[in-house]
Amino acid sequence: ATVRSTLLGLGAFGPPASIALNIAQAVIAPAPGFVVPYINGVVFGTWFGALLSWVGGVGAAATCFAIARTIGGGFAERMCRASNVLHRANATLERHGLMAVVLARLLPGMPFDAFSYLGGLARLRFRTLVAANLLDMLHRELALEPALLRAERERLAGLLGDADPAPANAH
Repeated sequence: ATVRSTLLGLGAFGPPASIALNIAQAVIAPAPGFVVPYINGVVFGTWFGALLSWVGGVGAAATCFAIARTIGGGFAERMCRASNVLHRANATLERHGLMAVVLARLLPGMPFDAFSYLGGLARLRFRTLVAANLLDMLHRELALEPALLRAERERLAGLLGDADPAPANAH
């Protein structure tokens, strides 16, 4: 079975499964973060796939943040106390808030999942993380990835084991 046929075979549970896959990818990181959005585009179409990727990406960021905030805060403070790293990060986040997070997420090569974990360890407000992710991912999912996906649809369909590169709801 192909990835496409598996997700489509889930019927109404396909989109929630895709969102869960996005969150699982961020938490256990078995694949680069761009893979799930491209699969969503091929399987569910450019725009619905982008919407699923947007929701899943924000959910993934929130999950990484919550894990770090719940489990890692005290440990990170003890480890970073000598180097003052956490103190400097907290000062920057308190001073610049949403703008600091949005700009950091726009940096080429910034690992989004690691940034979400770091936000959970620092004194970043949850709503600031979510707002920054909503803005950044809206830009990525609705502007960048659909354009790249259209250019790569045939190649991706071949990688996913599909002879037909058109997504299920292309029209």
